[in-house]
Amino acid sequence: MSSVYIPLNICCSEEK
Repeated sequence: MSSVYIPLNICCSEEK
């Protein structure tokens, strides 16, 4: 999944 590609992106999206 993308989490492996860009964990930072997932973090930011989850916060929203």
